Amino acid sequence: MHQIKDNLRNSDVPEVTKRAILANERAILRVITVQIAAFCICTFPNIASKIYQLIPVTFVKSDVRRSIENLIINLYT
Repeated sequence: MHQIKDNLRNSDVPEVTKRAILANERAILRVITVQIAAFCICTFPNIASKIYQLIPVTFVKSDVRRSIENLIINLYT
């Protein structure tokens, strides 16, 4: 964004156009930020389940518990 500001300062572009370009850049930055946040929120359950799978558990799980865990993991993948 700083490069765009520097290029606009050194050009003969009218001030109204400069403001429109900068406003467009800010809008694009907001959209990208929201997309990244949504991606992180949506992938968190999958990451959490994978970490849970990797944690070694010292007790023996029953068949019912393993089935429930597999169901939950399969719902999020």
